[in-house]
Amino acid sequence: MNYNKTKTILVGVVSSCILLACAPKKKAVVSTPVVEPPKIQMPKIEPPKGNLVPFTRELFFKMRDRGVDIKKLIFYVDKTIVLNKITNNSTMEVGPDGILIERKGLADNTLLITPLVGAMIESVESDGVRLNFGRAGSTLKFINNNASPKFFIFQPDKVDKMGNNEVTYNNSTYKAGSEGGGAIGEVKLMIKQLDEEIGDGKGKVEPGVGGKSNLNGY
Repeated sequence: MNYNKTKTILVGVVSSCILLACAPKKKAVVSTPVVEPPKIQMPKIEPPKGNLVPFTRELFFKMRDRGVDIKKLIFYVDKTIVLNKITNNSTMEVGPDGILIERKGLADNTLLITPLVGAMIESVESDGVRLNFGRAGSTLKFINNNASPKFFIFQPDKVDKMGNNEVTYNNSTYKAGSEGGGAIGEVKLMIKQLDEEIGDGKGKVEPGVGGKSNLNGY
């Protein structure tokens, strides 16, 4: 009887071992460290300095009378100026079979002067100013005379027989127009002006400025 009991216990132990060996093993859980995403530093956006305002005759004389160097000022246009040049791009050569080959075509060269392009005064004339928009030796004229007594507006060098406005720019002749088909003579000079409050507001009353008939009339 003891033999049978021992046998039964042995069978039970072996069965338990088999069950434990066949049971699915639990995978060890490995904790993954939490990695914080890198902090992105956003670029610091500076507020725009100054507001675009028209450059007027009154402002011109006010600056001059107060000793401000106008040639240090950066100017802009209020509309895009389109300069377009169409040139003959034909070539002529003799082919391998002794045939004269002439290739004809037109080259279209367009320059855009947008309101984002800064310019500086290169010379002051009796009826306006000439500005350089970044090309050495190339200027565009803006007049301030009886045709435009308040603002400085674009002035072409000449008008051809077809009524096209022409300017000499970058050692070439271009037809000038305004983007969107507006009148080129309506393009005005602009500057950025920043007003800052100083002092206590007390001072003397100054006479008006801008009454001279000639911009060079010192």
